[in-house]
Amino acid sequence: MSKRKSSSSELPNKKQKKNTAIYITNLSPEITFDELNSVVSKYGLVAEDLSTSKPRIKLYQNEDGSLKGDALVVYFREESVQLAIDMLDETELHDKVIKVQPADLNYKVEKEPQPIKQRTSREKNEILKSVNRLNSKLADWDDDDIPATNPKYNNIVILKNAFTLDELQHDVTAELDIKQDIREGCEEIGPVTNVVLYDLEPDGIISVRFQHQQDALECVRQMDGRFFDGKRLEAGLYDGTRYRKSHKEQDDQSRLDQFGEWLEQE
Repeated sequence: MSKRKSSSSELPNKKQKKNTAIYITNLSPEITFDELNSVVSKYGLVAEDLSTSKPRIKLYQNEDGSLKGDALVVYFREESVQLAIDMLDETELHDKVIKVQPADLNYKVEKEPQPIKQRTSREKNEILKSVNRLNSKLADWDDDDIPATNPKYNNIVILKNAFTLDELQHDVTAELDIKQDIREGCEEIGPVTNVVLYDLEPDGIISVRFQHQQDALECVRQMDGRFFDGKRLEAGLYDGTRYRKSHKEQDDQSRLDQFGEWLEQE
């Protein structure tokens, strides 16, 4: 059987370029480079400019130097783009609701580095250091490299700033509503077996126990830095710290258990 010759009209499709960047609009004119870097780096490793070693984040400016309110962020991995969009789009930052979308691939024309052959030996060494540093940071994002403080705590996530003591004092239904909202949000990640609100902790602490360790790790990744009811959450694996709570929840559960036993006897 003779091989079929391909004509010019049957050329293979070019591999589609990967988009690793997001475009953010409606930013506050008060936002700083470091603040934006702190926010976007929660959802992936931000690429570095190989010449300056600075994160590839561009805050667009007007002719007078004031900020326009939009920015470009280039990640190291394509997967970070959708995660950043899911977690940041329509969220509040500096009292403004920002919009996040995939960046136009044309940004690469502007940011493409110069060919290596035009660089000096010193510049090449600096680039090599930057690449090695990026690879090291990238390893920190691998789930297998997240340190485990204690194996029995690996499926428990601690959320801070989930509420204020003032909220609990002025609304008798606040505790139940907050726990329900947290549970529903976390169950989108994986099965949750327990949620505890520590109503004596001024840092607004809630613990969430997942059925699987992998879901707990993903919860930390998604929830850390996320806004909940206007408050910026801090998320991390439980380290064994004892947190304080009143016993009213236990008393309520005891009454429910007694009522259940009474029903069974009847």
